[in-house]
Amino acid sequence: MSAFSPPWKDIDDTRPGTPYVVDSDGWGWFALFIIISIPFLAVAGVVVQLSALVCAHPIASLLGYTALTLLIGIIFYARAAIRHRICGVIATVLTMAPLGMGVALYAVPYVMLAGTFSAVFDWILVTGMLFGIIFFIFAVCNLLKNGFIHLIIGLIFCVVMWFFITGQITAQADVLTWESIRNLYGL
Repeated sequence: MSAFSPPWKDIDDTRPGTPYVVDSDGWGWFALFIIISIPFLAVAGVVVQLSALVCAHPIASLLGYTALTLLIGIIFYARAAIRHRICGVIATVLTMAPLGMGVALYAVPYVMLAGTFSAVFDWILVTGMLFGIIFFIFAVCNLLKNGFIHLIIGLIFCVVMWFFITGQITAQADVLTWESIRNLYGL
């Protein structure tokens, strides 16, 4: 009666033509699965609470996110070797706007309206994907050291992501509609 014996061993040992009987071996794998799932459940709880906070205070969330992006832009373009600093700060806001749009228009409403683990996983996936793309754009623009080029890249990225996010909302028409998003935020 081993806790971590291979979970498929008893199936392999069953003789052909005899019924399969579950034994008590391998229960440690189930316990390990429960222990490993606790951090994922905690992250899911944080995502749901954060989504509820954004829905309860949409204007404050928008202003806070905009202030954060402006602060990041000011810090990023504070170095002396970079040209077109004002364009760079505006570009930072445009580059980070799709993350806010994706979370506010797709991920948060999907979590609040669907309320499934799949919705929470979509929230994490959308946020991670957008954060990765934004990090890549900032890395490239850090090498270019030109705020005007960053503005062009940020504008293109913002427009492309707007079409992508609106397409995702249209694809999830059974759960997400523009009307349900407006009602969720109380607009």
